[in-house]
Amino acid sequence: MPSAIFLALLGLGLIFLGMLILQSPARESTCANEAYQRSPDPEKKAVVKGGAVVMIGPIPIVVGSDWRTSLLLMLTAIGLMLLWFIMKRSA
Repeated sequence: MPSAIFLALLGLGLIFLGMLILQSPARESTCANEAYQRSPDPEKKAVVKGGAVVMIGPIPIVVGSDWRTSLLLMLTAIGLMLLWFIMKRSA
């Protein structure tokens, strides 16, 4: 069985790795934004849609930028709630 120190270092390493992974698209998007700003068509606008599901136990909190994204995330949240109830019932 691994020692507590090993598990703590492993956890810190995974957190650091996750932060690096999350920052890598930000570095790439700055180059893309510079190319987009120099495009000859100034009328071209980018549309960004997104959302999030925050699960606090079995209770979901859904936030979306439009109704389609919110609907998809609500269905995902229902699936996660069912999965949570199934796992709690079997334990």
